[in-house]
Amino acid sequence: GQEKIVILGMAASYLAWIGCALVTDFDYASDAARVLDMASLTGGWYFSRKSLKKENNVLGYSDYGLDKYLVSFYPQLVKQNDLLVPGLSFSIRF
Repeated sequence: GQEKIVILGMAASYLAWIGCALVTDFDYASDAARVLDMASLTGGWYFSRKSLKKENNVLGYSDYGLDKYLVSFYPQLVKQNDLLVPGLSFSIRF
């Protein structure tokens, strides 16, 4: 049951991204749109999974002590052909 909630969270974040792209007339055929697709799905998965109860984990392992795992997203500008292109930096520390 919890994974259905995670899938709904991923779908909600993806639909929010698509809605923002339509409202702002973003070029959805660009490569940046693919990166934002992946970022919205990953963010939806992470935040919906994080909001679930830890003690109902069916895999049988303890989720206690996950504070040492850090997932970070940072916006950044990448130089490409003498232009600054917006990008997203993803970092996992464990």
